[in-house]
Amino acid sequence: MKQIKCPNCKQWNENVARCTNCNTALVAEELNKEYRQKIEAEDAAKEEGKAFKYFQSLKDSKFLLVRLTYQFLFGIWTVYMFFVAVFTWIIATTVG
Repeated sequence: MKQIKCPNCKQWNENVARCTNCNTALVAEELNKEYRQKIEAEDAAKEEGKAFKYFQSLKDSKFLLVRLTYQFLFGIWTVYMFFVAVFTWIIATTVG
């Protein structure tokens, strides 16, 4: 049987994922699960920026011209970023 010493209360535990005394995670899977839950909670609590809210309001505008302008500018930005990515990839592959 595998014994694991709890880092929190220093009690020895046998074949368990959590400490029987203080419920602290003892195996990597449980630690990862706790960490993922903590990160997700922080992301959910994070407030959206002003720029994001502004662009979202343009995207969801009730005016057709505003929505079309947003889509046009977003398309230009997407094409620009594609060429930047391709150019960066070409530079990175030819250096070595």
